[in-house]
Amino acid sequence: TERGNAEEALRESEEKYRTLMENVDATIFRMDPDLTLVMIAGRLEPVSGWSADELLGQRERWLSAIHPDDLEEEKQRLAHAVATRGSSSGVVRVASRGGETRWMRTHVTPRFDDAGNVICYDGISLDITDQVEAQQHEAKHTVRMAALAEISQTFISTWDVRAILDAATRMTAQVMDGLCCVCSLDPNTGRLHHLAIHSRDEALCARVDEALCRADLRIEDLYGSDEAGTDSGQQESSSPSREFARQAGIGPCAVVSVYSEGALFGVMAVGHSLGGPEFDDDDVWFITEVASHVSAALTNAALYCRQARIAETLQRSFIPVSVQVSGLEIATCYHPALGEVEVGGDFFDVIDFHNGTVGIVVGDVSGKGMEAAMHTAEAKYMLRGFALQSPDPGSVVSALNQALWVYMEEFTFVTLFYGLIEITSGKMTYVNAGHEPVLILRPDDHRVRELLPNGPVIGVVNSRSYSSHTVELTSDELLFSFTDGVTDVPRNGDRFGYQRLVETIAGVAVSRPHELMTHVIETVRDFGRGRQPDDQVILVIRLES
Repeated sequence: TERGNAEEALRESEEKYRTLMENVDATIFRMDPDLTLVMIAGRLEPVSGWSADELLGQRERWLSAIHPDDLEEEKQRLAHAVATRGSSSGVVRVASRGGETRWMRTHVTPRFDDAGNVICYDGISLDITDQVEAQQHEAKHTVRMAALAEISQTFISTWDVRAILDAATRMTAQVMDGLCCVCSLDPNTGRLHHLAIHSRDEALCARVDEALCRADLRIEDLYGSDEAGTDSGQQESSSPSREFARQAGIGPCAVVSVYSEGALFGVMAVGHSLGGPEFDDDDVWFITEVASHVSAALTNAALYCRQARIAETLQRSFIPVSVQVSGLEIATCYHPALGEVEVGGDFFDVIDFHNGTVGIVVGDVSGKGMEAAMHTAEAKYMLRGFALQSPDPGSVVSALNQALWVYMEEFTFVTLFYGLIEITSGKMTYVNAGHEPVLILRPDDHRVRELLPNGPVIGVVNSRSYSSHTVELTSDELLFSFTDGVTDVPRNGDRFGYQRLVETIAGVAVSRPHELMTHVIETVRDFGRGRQPDDQVILVIRLES
């Protein structure tokens, strides 16, 4: 009875063990000392495609399924486990019977006899392919998102079409580990002309470049019967594109459309060498995203060029072409903000009344863009009109304030210095309406006089009356007027500032307007290391002796 009970318990134990081995989500195995499989159970065939009978005792078949690099590392781990009487853990790639690569996390423990010799290795292996592929997909997605961010940052910093296309093809070729080129569409002939191309494989790049120069490709050759520019994805080659691919040695290829201002600009194509991997949905998504970024950058660049031309035309209309008045030596400069498309509100004017008097104007309208340009034109030409009626600066600025108060929007204002100089006497009457102080330098003793604001900004208060002040100018003095773009030049959280400007003017040994203007410009530029975030206007005059 006892023996029967023991045998029954053993059968139950064996049945439980067999059930466990058949249903565990892992492969349990034993290898003899030369790594030949002597026992294997668990989830083997669904993972590898091999049955236990096909691998047991078949050492070469078993070891050849393991990736050579991983097999060598696994042998080293086993040797270390034997030396330390511990266990070996690691990840190996195993080729299934169908050629698919599976990632297996293994844990192997050597068993020893009483003499300390290895008698076998017991191990368990878990299929982590889904986990590894998910990590690889996430890593690939992270790399591509970083590439898109870098491409976007590059596009923000340039309006040059060539730089945009070069950056796009370079980054795309690196991420896709292939070749990328952008071709523009000739609207008259329908032919594609390549503009930028990049690949790590210089030989492939050269072949494609040469083939593109010889080929007579049209957009319908790439998209087949699909409407040009509406499809994206892997190329279903028509005969001309197949011939081009043959000459260039290109295998799988993806083509997406590129637009500029809503019109078809051309295509961006990404390809691999013959035998290269096919493009999946993630690849096509990334290429399409890059093409979308390129389309936006090309549209912005075209818009920038148009706005830059308009801005240049408007700025030229505000700035006198030449300033020459008998009895005065005059130096002027207007420097628009670097990289700025929108028109600023800085302006100056010199009005010769041809009766021995000259009006000098330096002003700044708040804001930027077309609205600021409109108010700049209003201020400049209204002032000229009022000055021709009554040249007294107080009367002119009072009338200008009233007119601008009527026509300008709320929160828009003008700062202005207007001086009326009698050339023979050197007397100057002026109004400084909230503008930067005008500086008068006596070069022989480096003394500087300041003409501070004597009234508020223009266009804010209705029916405001402005009064003129009077100063005497001599032929050995230099009158220096400017806008705040000169003093607002930044460096490391600091700004050039008004006090530095006064010290710069007082400390220079010059006697001519152009010399003083040049010295100030160079000093400000050196301080800001070439940075100039705002427009700059400078006007320097001297009475001729």
